[in-house]
Amino acid sequence: MARSIWKLPYISPAITRLLKRESKKSVTDLNTSKKKNITISTYSRNTVIIPALLDKTIKVYIGNKFLSILITTEMLGHKLGEFALTRKKYIPKQKKITKTTTK
Repeated sequence: MARSIWKLPYISPAITRLLKRESKKSVTDLNTSKKKNITISTYSRNTVIIPALLDKTIKVYIGNKFLSILITTEMLGHKLGEFALTRKKYIPKQKKITKTTTK
């Protein structure tokens, strides 16, 4: 089932706190420093990507490690879990070829 429209998209509270903190810093340090690429680590795969996250690197936990994802404009409206695959692609093992000597 889809999320109700009146509820708005789900964004993890930890990510919103970091975005608020970053926006306060960017206002005070507007001319002093260049735009820094801040990485955000999260366990929340169901967070919806919003325009405030554009051009940021987010590390999403996939079960055993964090996977870095750079947010682009095509990702807006999708969830973080869609870009952090948790399963490996099956690659069949190749048979070993042994050399036999003939006499």
